[in-house]
Amino acid sequence: MATNPLGSRAELRNFLRAARARIDPAQVGIPHSPRRRGKPGLRVEDLCSIAGVGLTWYGALEAGKPVSVSRRLLDAIADALRLNDDERHYLFALVEYKEPERAPDTSVRQTLARVVREIDLGPSMLVDECWNVIASNTLADYVYDLQSPAQSPNLLERTFLDDTYRTLHLEWEFVARALVASLKMNYAHARSRTDVEAFVARMSQKSREFRDVWDKPVVSELRPKVMELDHPTLGRLCLESIGLDQSERWRAHADDTILVQVPVPGTGTREALDRARAILR
Repeated sequence: MATNPLGSRAELRNFLRAARARIDPAQVGIPHSPRRRGKPGLRVEDLCSIAGVGLTWYGALEAGKPVSVSRRLLDAIADALRLNDDERHYLFALVEYKEPERAPDTSVRQTLARVVREIDLGPSMLVDECWNVIASNTLADYVYDLQSPAQSPNLLERTFLDDTYRTLHLEWEFVARALVASLKMNYAHARSRTDVEAFVARMSQKSREFRDVWDKPVVSELRPKVMELDHPTLGRLCLESIGLDQSERWRAHADDTILVQVPVPGTGTREALDRARAILR
């Protein structure tokens, strides 16, 4: 049994409500009723009936009150809400989160930063759980203009608040959604959820687009994805971005991730990066 901690109750409430709202009652065999008054999605009583859980208990859970839960109950809710594997993982992490006891080991970050700077396959960065760039190689600096003092070192701020960075991405909405989805998963496993919550609050004030995406039940592990860029000097770039997490033993000490972006064969990106390397010599 576990009790959902205070810091995650608001996000748990928002996630469950948003997941309910996206389900069409007709798809789960619930006929239309005038009592719904046009409200989208499943009512709480509908969900409880499908999942076979108590209305009072679930109402308390969704309201953000501290309640005891079991794996069986969470599985029933996840099934009823038709959560995918990432969303199910997120729900369990929100409820069963435990604060790590050990402080982060800064020597791990220093080592990872040195590794990132030596990578020459393509643009590479070391990012923390809030997508702050901790270290980067020269290709990443050049492609994403990371060393400019006028630019934020945070990739989410750049994505939502920097018009130049927005136009760099040919599929901006895809990139923005993927970043927020992985930020949610980072939140579920972060060493300090309060740090991520403070960052989300700041971003929500600065960008309504960010807030709208964060409020949706969109959550995902950091998976390889192909990004297309329109760079002002290098032209069109097609890069596959891969996140390299630390081992579980290391992850007990830090929440940083290495991002390596490699050129997609046959797109001319390798040749463009070679031109960048020549410029940077």
